[in-house]
Amino acid sequence: MNKCLILMGLLLVSQSLFGQTHVFEFGLGVKYDHFKVKQTEDVFDNNFDMGAMAYVSYGRPINEKLNWQVGLSTNNYKLNFKVMGPEGIIYSSRELVSVMRSNRLYLNLEHTTKQISPKLKWVNGAGISLLIGTKNPYDVILQRGTEISTPNGPQSIQINIQTYGKTGSAIMIGAGTKLYYQVNKDFRIFTHLGFITSTGELTKVEVNYVEGSSSNYKKAIFTTNGFAPYFNFGIQYTWLKDVK
Repeated sequence: MNKCLILMGLLLVSQSLFGQTHVFEFGLGVKYDHFKVKQTEDVFDNNFDMGAMAYVSYGRPINEKLNWQVGLSTNNYKLNFKVMGPEGIIYSSRELVSVMRSNRLYLNLEHTTKQISPKLKWVNGAGISLLIGTKNPYDVILQRGTEISTPNGPQSIQINIQTYGKTGSAIMIGAGTKLYYQVNKDFRIFTHLGFITSTGELTKVEVNYVEGSSSNYKKAIFTTNGFAPYFNFGIQYTWLKDVK
């Protein structure tokens, strides 16, 4: 049902709006995937890590202030964490796990908030997107093991990491702000700051671990609802079709 609503909205917008201006954008930048540790926060801690994202879009103006935009964005969801032991011992300072490859088909409405100068304008927007083409990159459990020397002798840890990338689709929402600079009649360059998120759990990572010579594995779970702030640079091309 949700997929149908999104597709119907895209069709209605594209068929009902008229005008001779066609706008194409390409953006490339970074985003931060926010994961929460559901248990054993004293053993694991998130590292701040930025991943790449890219998007292309097509848009048309509604009036002098508003325009609509449809596009496709692609990125990986990844988790970067460190493993800590007793008394502040760090077994591993960086465990990077690619959790899910994904694409988003989105529809945004954008508003020209202020024409700062003849060449510089500020635009804000919000929209809805459909997560498609998701894929869990691993079919097996990843195994990690490390041993370090401490004043009390060797200490070791073994961890098994299982990713649960979403295999279906999900509805996401987002908002952002852009600053455009007019290079010439046809081209603008811009910076784009925003975020995306969903309303429920999007994907998770399960970590089973054991310290020292113990045979009793403990479990930690990292989850995300897809919340990810991002920052992009891009270029916009405007094609004004001649009316005869």
